[in-house]
Amino acid sequence: RRICPAPLLFEANMVSFEAPETADFAFVMLGSLYLNSIEEMHSHFDSIAASLRRGGLYFLDCCIQFADMMSPTSRSQVSHGRNGINVESTFDIRLIDPGRQIYEEVWKVSIDDNGRRHDFEMIERNKAIYPQEFLLFIDQRPDFDFVGWWQDWSFDDPITEFSTPSRPITLLRRV
Repeated sequence: RRICPAPLLFEANMVSFEAPETADFAFVMLGSLYLNSIEEMHSHFDSIAASLRRGGLYFLDCCIQFADMMSPTSRSQVSHGRNGINVESTFDIRLIDPGRQIYEEVWKVSIDDNGRRHDFEMIERNKAIYPQEFLLFIDQRPDFDFVGWWQDWSFDDPITEFSTPSRPITLLRRV
């Protein structure tokens, strides 16, 4: 019989937070780790370290940039329509400060609901974290060990120097 504990979810600022209790596993989904400086990165990892028990795992989904974020493949547009409702979604990346590796993700959604138009836009600013920078960062921290990174959610497909993952996952262990 498998025991499946209920997840503990709480809303907090990703830069600096206190979890209500320690856990064995922490997970950042869909690249939603938005940091703007190395100081914020340290603060975030301090918070995660305090939230995990020794031996706990920290799983980062699509938070490390293995590809050129400004390449044309970073942009996408999708349209879909049915029963008089048409939805158009665009995603783009804008470079803000190359020296600090700061960029913005811009997501726009336009909906035409049988002639009534609704437009939404979300802009999130982030610091790109590249693999070598990440490894150096983790190597300098006494509270985490790097376990590995893999391509596209497959633990059978580790990322190598020749890989170009579309959705990299990273795993750390709390020491």
